[in-house]
Amino acid sequence: MKYFKDEKNLLNMARLSTCIWAPISAIIASYNYKTSGYLLVVAFDIMLAGSVVPLFACFYWKKCAPYAAFMSMFSGSLCRVILEGDCMLIAR
Repeated sequence: MKYFKDEKNLLNMARLSTCIWAPISAIIASYNYKTSGYLLVVAFDIMLAGSVVPLFACFYWKKCAPYAAFMSMFSGSLCRVILEGDCMLIAR
């Protein structure tokens, strides 16, 4: 966690993660080109489910801790992934 305390290191970590995830997502999109629109909607749903509660909490709850916000984002995203998996299983 020492890398996230300095803003320059935080910027470098964000750039590094972009360089890692952009090719991975391009490969997934190129192999699943028929479902890329659906995958985009699912990705948006996962990010929305993970970020709505922490966003409102940071504005309305002044004692919100960063760890609590992270766990809220993680659990919201995980819940959406689980529900998406259940929907895919039911559709088959």
